Amino acid sequence: MSSYRYSYITSWRFRMQLERGEETQHRCNKNIQEIRRTISRHVYSVLTICR
Repeated sequence: MSSYRYSYITSWRFRMQLERGEETQHRCNKNIQEIRRTISRHVYSVLTICR
């Protein structure tokens, strides 16, 4: 009984960590997309100035 409960708690903790990890991963991807958009916009403005 105690070992079953322990495994359940550890699996629950592991699941929570996984969900938190996915959340941070999603946030990182969002940030990367924003950075890419900003860089492309900046490059485009530089190109138009150079023209």
